Amino acid sequence: MKEEFLHYIWRFQKFDQNKLETTDGKPLAIFDTGHYNTDSGPDFKQANLSIDGIKWAGNVEIHVKASDWLKHNHQSDEAYGSVILHVVWIQDQIIKNADGEVIPTLELHDRSDKDLENRYIALVRNLYPIPCKNYLPSIREITKLDMMEQALIHRLELKAQEILEIYRNQQKDWPQTCQIWLFRHFGFKVNTEPFTELGKRIPWKLFAWHQQNPFQIEALLFGVAGLLQNNTIDHEYYKSLKKEFKFLASKNKFKENYIEAEQWKFLRLRPANFPTLRMAQLAAFMATNPHPYTLLESFPDVKKLDDAFKNELSPFWKTHYHFGKTGKGIPKHMGQNSRDLLIINVAAPLMFAIGLEKEDQQYFDTALEWLEALTPEKNRITKNWEELGLPNNTAFDSQALIGLYRHFCENKQCLKCKIGNEALQS
Repeated sequence: MKEEFLHYIWRFQKFDQNKLETTDGKPLAIFDTGHYNTDSGPDFKQANLSIDGIKWAGNVEIHVKASDWLKHNHQSDEAYGSVILHVVWIQDQIIKNADGEVIPTLELHDRSDKDLENRYIALVRNLYPIPCKNYLPSIREITKLDMMEQALIHRLELKAQEILEIYRNQQKDWPQTCQIWLFRHFGFKVNTEPFTELGKRIPWKLFAWHQQNPFQIEALLFGVAGLLQNNTIDHEYYKSLKKEFKFLASKNKFKENYIEAEQWKFLRLRPANFPTLRMAQLAAFMATNPHPYTLLESFPDVKKLDDAFKNELSPFWKTHYHFGKTGKGIPKHMGQNSRDLLIINVAAPLMFAIGLEKEDQQYFDTALEWLEALTPEKNRITKNWEELGLPNNTAFDSQALIGLYRHFCENKQCLKCKIGNEALQS
């Protein structure tokens, strides 16, 4: 038995309430189960009960075993002093409050709906990636779509909280925050960390001062990235970048705390995903969009945003994947799939975070409009959902399906999912 299941049956009163009484035999009536609390403190707040004919208003705490109260050290926490009822699966111990008074207890193991228990156990023990697979055909379409939207918003909120943490660490500097989040996702998973660090180490104003000059911006990026320290490369472009960076570093009084070249990962990557080529693409973007924050604040449509990531690479990078490594067929600008991913993972969450900080609905609406206008992602997760009949027509859908799986199915949070809740009722 899991505590979350007890939360569920208490919240929705899914137990036998005939002749309800506490474990010491006092009649119990429940008028209001209280508000479910997802923060610290008792599980349900502001409940209304009657115990032995006396009305009580206060909090309710729930445990699998009564002794969990002591294991969680609630006896020494003032937040639990207002608990009026202890709801447990098994009362293995009598629990008293700080004043030495016995806390009224309701035991549920003999009152639970056994069919409901079995359906819940079947869900959480299901080894299929989507636990409710067998129930989905009977789930109402409105429930599926409603939960998809909830999962998408939840996913965006989680990313927005990451961004707001960066924002606070950057002394509430939105331009620098946007730059860090943008750089982070130019790492495309494998090089996420060094790209994030690169975004932190270069002040955003430097890009503004050198806008419309891709060569200087490349020198800044490759220099701070620690990729201009090789003395064995005898290519004229490399030597020119190195010379330019030396000038810029002296002019801007850079401390030599550059990223170590060993942090950049090339192994097992396709040349098109080499961090050097991604950095060149980033330089092309920053040369014409040195103020990503200002770009977002203009509420651009998806096409304008897509065009911003479609800047043409400088001549050297049209024939090179790395310094000294040439290649054929290198696209002159970033591919459509990569551009879509940047709008999905960078622009939309940034808009959501700015909207949260400013408490402005327009930012939320714009982020969702962008997702609805983009083609969906196709991966293992979305394929599983599509096979079960859920729609995946836009990036809105694919992000919703990924969020639904990552935040609910993968962690077996069926009781927090509307689809899971409806499955339990079937």
